[in-house]
Amino acid sequence: MATALGIEGASDAAFYTWPLEQRPVTSSGSRASLHAKCAVADGRKLLVSSANLTEFALELNIELGVLISGGAVPARIERHLEELIASGEFRPPSG
Repeated sequence: MATALGIEGASDAAFYTWPLEQRPVTSSGSRASLHAKCAVADGRKLLVSSANLTEFALELNIELGVLISGGAVPARIERHLEELIASGEFRPPSG
């Protein structure tokens, strides 16, 4: 995924998705969406962004994000993501 987008350091990154079958369903049959986009580096840096990992978002759209360096928040988000992965809620993308 990252190499297709030309992201440096892709070999050091792990990507996860929220599979459709894991998402809650409303009474009308609609499934929840994964809208949050974030990246955590070593529990010390956290990027939270509106950008999807698409060519449009990375090269054409106007997107906004915030980088948090240090403090408790990056480590807390990293632990939360690790729990979602360990529980099987988040999985590596298929294909």
